[in-house]
Amino acid sequence: MDYKAWESSSSSPHLRIARLATIFHSHKFNMSNIAHCNNIEELREIISTPLHGYWYNHTSFGGTETCGNGKMKDRQTDVIIINTIAPLLYVYGKHRKDYALCGKAEEYLHTLKSEENSIVRRWQEQGVKADCAADSQALLHLNKSYCSNKKCRECQFAYIYIKSLLKCL
Repeated sequence: MDYKAWESSSSSPHLRIARLATIFHSHKFNMSNIAHCNNIEELREIISTPLHGYWYNHTSFGGTETCGNGKMKDRQTDVIIINTIAPLLYVYGKHRKDYALCGKAEEYLHTLKSEENSIVRRWQEQGVKADCAADSQALLHLNKSYCSNKKCRECQFAYIYIKSLLKCL
């Protein structure tokens, strides 16, 4: 990614990288700890390590903008769970043939709220609601695999959706 895009990004990629580095450095973030979590709150506890030093109150390199007290909000930890922990746990479970871990990863995605971003909003404007993170991840996958590549004719979702619209006419 071009560094200029980072400067104009509202998602604070510098801060996200600092947070992930802090989580990995905390030594709490390992597959054993993740696999033994029983719910979202336990996962949040593992990844809610506060930032220290420079990142305690900055959102980018050289920036003057502050981000509070270095603690993550639940929504920020949820985004990490959705995009990092759940996929990692699922692959780990599949690798170990421990399908209970795969189920746990799926359960987390069904428990958490949908992500909020422009792609999910566009789907919602078209009447497709994302009730949970699993739904929003599915919509993001459809968008990336089909919509962005203009493969509408190959998309089963598009076929069923258009068919249902035609029945209403």
